[in-house]
Amino acid sequence: QSASVSLWEHRQRSLRPSSYASRNVRLSLSAIPPNVLMYALLAPWWAFVYRQVGSVTPNVVPISALSLAAAFVACDLSYYVEHRCGHRLRILWRLHHGTHHGSDLYNIPLAYRVNCLTQLTTPLFYIPWLLLGFHPVVVLGFQLFVFHYQAWIHTENIGRLGLLDRYVNTPAVHRMHHSSD
Repeated sequence: QSASVSLWEHRQRSLRPSSYASRNVRLSLSAIPPNVLMYALLAPWWAFVYRQVGSVTPNVVPISALSLAAAFVACDLSYYVEHRCGHRLRILWRLHHGTHHGSDLYNIPLAYRVNCLTQLTTPLFYIPWLLLGFHPVVVLGFQLFVFHYQAWIHTENIGRLGLLDRYVNTPAVHRMHHSSD
């Protein structure tokens, strides 16, 4: 989904080149290599932590359509709490959100403009779901899905989406979040 929106955004950029500064895009995309490196370094540690936490929980939530839906909602809630803490706690603002909100353009590459050190704290927000008995692979899968879902909402090329704007984070809702107002 992000790829198709990115292609659409690229087409829009070629029609209106002044609305898309290539320097800004390069700056946003420059965060990807250090994030991939940090992920490669920390993934074994967080996999170990997730497995350890998952192994000591007294509950085990069986994998079913209902539990997967619940895990998705739980992980989306964790992302929201992490995001909110990123705005409220100075250390998390400096670690992540100051970088992410530091652009005057609003585009898909901006979604990936995050400090690689965020990966030191992000998984902590998902541990409660492991303690409740969700399988570590399910939590990790939805954690990654929820993160990458954020890419497509960083576009000006999708307008309001009616009722969805009231209940989920859509491009229109997230544009307001990023606005200087």
